[in-house]
Amino acid sequence: MILEKGSQVSGLVTEVYNYGMFIELENGEKALLPKEYMYISKKKKLTEIFSVGYNISAKILSKKKDYFVLTQKEIKQDEKTDKKNNNIMEEKNKSIKKTTLAKSNIKSQKKQDKLAKEKVKKEERKQDKNSPSLNDLKKLTTIGNIKISLQKKNSITKLADEKKLENKEEKVFLPIPENFVEDMVANYEKRLEQLEEVKNRIKESGWLNET
Repeated sequence: MILEKGSQVSGLVTEVYNYGMFIELENGEKALLPKEYMYISKKKKLTEIFSVGYNISAKILSKKKDYFVLTQKEIKQDEKTDKKNNNIMEEKNKSIKKTTLAKSNIKSQKKQDKLAKEKVKKEERKQDKNSPSLNDLKKLTTIGNIKISLQKKNSITKLADEKKLENKEEKVFLPIPENFVEDMVANYEKRLEQLEEVKNRIKESGWLNET
């Protein structure tokens, strides 16, 4: 289908502003439907009536470089209107440029804030290195505990040595009972006699042969 002035077209709304709506036509072309070419009261806002995705029908009023200008009213030759449409597009482009610049400034500010935070963190790390850390305090505590343990050990060793000396001094030799040696000899002789008797019994039973 050839699109020309007066052709009936339809498409979906892609952007809504108070001055008009941008529409994507069925063939993929871009179009602008200004508010003044719609049967809408001047007091009403398009943004409160329409939204992205609305299906719109209109007629082609004129062709610009990158888009078509649409109308829902009767077509009349009006050069002033074409000029207005051009101004609308210029205003839109300016608005896009301002938005892009604002986003760029925000991004730059965030980057500067990030660098400032990193600098502060580096300074804090330097201060932390110069001040004693928790590990250093733990090491000092451990060394102190070792010293205390050594002192306790030395005290215990000293007490043990003193106790040994006391025990040496307290050694008492018990007296030997009367007839102790005689009793030992008599007991030994008795054991020998018992052993001899057992030996003779084994011989008599034939379990032991003397050579």
